[in-house]
Amino acid sequence: MRPTTSRNYDLSAEWYFERNSAIYTTLFRREIDGLVVPLTSLLVIPGTGLNTDRFAVTRPENASNGVLKGLELGLTYFPTYLPSILDGFGFQGSLTLLDLEAEHPDLQPGGADRRRNRIRLLRRVRPVVQCDARL
Repeated sequence: MRPTTSRNYDLSAEWYFERNSAIYTTLFRREIDGLVVPLTSLLVIPGTGLNTDRFAVTRPENASNGVLKGLELGLTYFPTYLPSILDGFGFQGSLTLLDLEAEHPDLQPGGADRRRNRIRLLRRVRPVVQCDARL
């Protein structure tokens, strides 16, 4: 197997509107080559002494290439107007929108690669929301 490699592009901007608070955004693109995925293929192994000589074998293979694009928006906010007992409380959250287009092999019985299909794994841009709280 080959290692998975990618060419990465990032563009980001941050605005610190208070001492410990910021709004940020990042645009990114990942061009991925050789993604390792589990593939199941049918192998014929004669002379095993079992009732069959056909076996379905699942193993990791470099079988997929693709492009991952996205946008991340985030906020870190520590208000300065809270009473002293709540000093240090804040909020950190982000929203990530992802779009992935990847190739996958279309295998014939026996494991022969018939052709490569381009598929859109995420047909719609899907949000991923993350929020953190710390004491």
